[in-house]
Amino acid sequence: MKHGDIQLLGTAAYAAPLLSTLILVISGIAAPSGALVLAATLISAGALLAARAGKSADKPSKNPAS
Repeated sequence: MKHGDIQLLGTAAYAAPLLSTLILVISGIAAPSGALVLAATLISAGALLAARAGKSADKPSKNPAS
């Protein structure tokens, strides 16, 4: 990606299904269920893992290869 914030794009990719599901539940089109809570938890966990992996990849290593 030449221009733009790649972290913002990644965050939006994880947030889109959560926000759309929340809108469906609030509007009454979808019923809240345990499966939705589990799915939201797993998506959020994936987003956290991806964010942590991205931060550690940005840091220089302590033991540079010689």
